[in-house]
Amino acid sequence: MSRLPIEWEIFPTVGVQVPHVEKLYVPDLCVIPSDVFPTAKPPVEGAEALLVVEITSPSNVEHDRKKKRWAYAHAPVSLYLLVDAYDVSGPSVTLFSHPNNGDYGTITKERFGAQVHLPEPFGFDLETGAFPKE
Repeated sequence: MSRLPIEWEIFPTVGVQVPHVEKLYVPDLCVIPSDVFPTAKPPVEGAEALLVVEITSPSNVEHDRKKKRWAYAHAPVSLYLLVDAYDVSGPSVTLFSHPNNGDYGTITKERFGAQVHLPEPFGFDLETGAFPKE
């Protein structure tokens, strides 16, 4: 949080509207510019979100990996970070970026403990060493 500009807000549960499919998703964490909310009330349009984060649980793994990825890419949400303790190859963090034609053009996957680079407008490395390995 200390690395984010003061004009950005972090919301633990705010509705993100995906107009393409007329769906509302509530990510585990969402970063949105503060100026989006003075006139608009949640939910926000997906294109307004700078970053959405989903943390998998045993009951929602496939939903987060497939349906939400597709929906967020269609919104389009610029950056989708999936924190997946249940990945078959080991706990991982996957960053989806550059939404294009309903999918993400860039996918970066790292194991828990590695750094994940959040591109601009963030421009810093996210430490994942403290993520619980379930």
